[in-house]
Amino acid sequence: SHGICGLSYALKENSQTAGLRCDLFISHAWDEGVFDLEENLMKSWPQSCSTAYFCCLSNPQNQPQLIEELLKSLEASPFYQVLKAEPKQ
Repeated sequence: SHGICGLSYALKENSQTAGLRCDLFISHAWDEGVFDLEENLMKSWPQSCSTAYFCCLSNPQNQPQLIEELLKSLEASPFYQVLKAEPKQ
């Protein structure tokens, strides 16, 4: 832990840069086992990609009220924001 409360795991790990550019968008169903997910990711990860937006690590899972607020409108949702973001060169 970096002593930063209320942030997602991804932002805690990359707090100096406020996140990283994403090459992939990964979402999953909570009923999928984590080991199955890891196996599938490792088999299908494109070599040209180095970073990914992974919903369960990028969203503040420890703040259900914030998640609820972020999902009230499509445009405010983290998923929409990531998918609509302009690529950074």
